[in-house]
Amino acid sequence: MNPGVRKCIWVLALAVVATASIVVLSGIPNLRVGVLLWPGVVVAALFFPDGINSNWPHTYLALAGLLEMLILSGVIFGLMALISRSRHWRAGQQ
Repeated sequence: MNPGVRKCIWVLALAVVATASIVVLSGIPNLRVGVLLWPGVVVAALFFPDGINSNWPHTYLALAGLLEMLILSGVIFGLMALISRSRHWRAGQQ
């Protein structure tokens, strides 16, 4: 398997696990991790202005979760790129 494809699969799997973990942790009272889900909810609200009260609430929630996973995977890709560049830069310095 191509290393780039393998990297994408791992990043998406990590984003799925992270999103699921945030959803589970947000169900605990007085633990304010649900704020981390706001980016996906806000983007999904562009398509469903009524949000959860729209005609298709399950579709809204699924879209919000999917968008959250994509946003998290983008953040993870960015962090991996920064780490790779810093390692490459440090190797060039020595």
